[in-house]
Amino acid sequence: MGKSTELRRIKRQLESRPGYRVILVEAEKFLDLQDVTYIEVVLVLLKELSEQLKEQDEITLSAGYFKSRWSELKELLGREVNLSEGQLKAGDMTAKLVLESKSSVTIREKIRKHLQDDSASFLDEANQLILTAQTELAKKSSAQLVLLFDGLDRILVVEQARRCHLVYTVPISLIYDPSANSIFNAFGLNPLVIPMIKILDKAQTRHETGIQKLKNLLCKRLESRGIPEPQQVIAGSGLEQLVMASGGHVRGLLTLFRTAMTFDDSFPLQKHAVQRSIQQMRNDYSRSIPEAHWPLLAKFYQDKKSKTMKHISKCSSI
Repeated sequence: MGKSTELRRIKRQLESRPGYRVILVEAEKFLDLQDVTYIEVVLVLLKELSEQLKEQDEITLSAGYFKSRWSELKELLGREVNLSEGQLKAGDMTAKLVLESKSSVTIREKIRKHLQDDSASFLDEANQLILTAQTELAKKSSAQLVLLFDGLDRILVVEQARRCHLVYTVPISLIYDPSANSIFNAFGLNPLVIPMIKILDKAQTRHETGIQKLKNLLCKRLESRGIPEPQQVIAGSGLEQLVMASGGHVRGLLTLFRTAMTFDDSFPLQKHAVQRSIQQMRNDYSRSIPEAHWPLLAKFYQDKKSKTMKHISKCSSI
């Protein structure tokens, strides 16, 4: 399951319980992910926080820091920017800065330099704005504020925001890397590994619950596109074959299904399209595995010992 899907699931779960107000921010909507610093990340966070609280909770956050420096910021933009006295609020002002930053590299660099030169005050104000939002929200609904920022894993450099709990996602290979211990010691926590969906147990017996879950997941995706029955798009036992070939990996299943569609001219997808899709994924994995790793993978399959995986990681880093 992708990280974005998981974040949305967490959002729905929290919102279904009393006492949580969830703000979900999508980085790629507002940021140039190839050119971003913590300045742009904080601006987007404050923009979405201010706008969503105003729209959904009727809470208006004041823009103390930005209001006092608005004349300077307007000069940086190099042209007239009109905001009425009533619009000099956090949401309006940060929205304008975010829009201008994304639309022009030159303006982005000017805003970035200006705020970086005053980074201590800028970050203090950002933290104060978050604290104010928490306080006002607690007064109005006794809800706790939860900020979810999707897409930070694609940003190369992001400085840590204070007063926030951060959840990092890392490649599974890093968990078994020789340097993993020093990395995890720096954070003071052991990683939580989210497993794939079980479709076979250790004795290679089918795990029907997991198999059905994967089938249901794909069926729900189809239903969202107006296709109530999977038989309309994939014939016979094709769906189960794709599920078993995925190994319980959600993204793998979706990739297999998408690839199968390229091997048939119409629906429902026939057996040859399913088989070619599976064969292509098998070939892709085979090409990506160095020859020296095949004996190690065979040994790992037999003994399931983590030391074998550490050996693989060490080989891949040579």
